[in-house]
Amino acid sequence: MVKKYLLDNSMIGNKVYLIKNGENVSVKVPIYYLESTRNEIYKEMIRENKDLEIDINSFYKMRPKNFKNPMRKK
Repeated sequence: MVKKYLLDNSMIGNKVYLIKNGENVSVKVPIYYLESTRNEIYKEMIRENKDLEIDINSFYKMRPKNFKNPMRKK
């Protein structure tokens, strides 16, 4: 469920991230850039799923490594 909300609030980049699967083989996965902050995505997920019991720290830990924080505007 966490990945679904992250996907809904991100855009795909043109870079890839190497992740090792269970057999120590590197797999290329696309990098996604979040369009909202992780906190905003967490609040949206909790608002839409009131019976869900997950704290924000657990939500942050469940974020796959190929999801990057929003780009800062200069």
